[in-house]
Amino acid sequence: MAYEVSRRNFMKGAAMAAAAAAVSGLMTGCSGDTKPVAQIQLGDYTVRVTDAKTAQESSVAGAQKVNGYITPVVGIEYSGKGSMTLLYTDIFSAELGGSKMTLTNPASVYNSTVGNFKSCEPKFKTTDKDLYAGFNSNTQAMKLKVTLDKETAIFTIKGNGDITVAKA
Repeated sequence: MAYEVSRRNFMKGAAMAAAAAAVSGLMTGCSGDTKPVAQIQLGDYTVRVTDAKTAQESSVAGAQKVNGYITPVVGIEYSGKGSMTLLYTDIFSAELGGSKMTLTNPASVYNSTVGNFKSCEPKFKTTDKDLYAGFNSNTQAMKLKVTLDKETAIFTIKGNGDITVAKA
């Protein structure tokens, strides 16, 4: 049995298929797979944290020492006038389980661009094996302190990706 399709019906069907494909692309933003974003205003700056990358280097076998790295993904937008250049050491500090973490890229700089989010990735290190394991198992949270325009916010970042923020 043959089924004939007119040019008009074919075009209608093609248009409906294209519309369905376009809508399905928009619907992916509604899924539960989106990363959490914590955002706050600090003076002329909007700061958001969207993720934290982790990496580990083991030291002496069996020792309690490890080089555990946590790198928050931070976006900063400047809405002021002119431009600003700030060292990461002037903006970021962090603690894990109450212990201060070491900023491993302190000479990195944030150069403000009015109206655009600039991505920053301050990389912090801990040598405490248990604290680092606790972060990855979600029993320890990283406290990322961000200071801009003489205002400070503390982002609480958990190993499962949950991120919250409050002014200090």
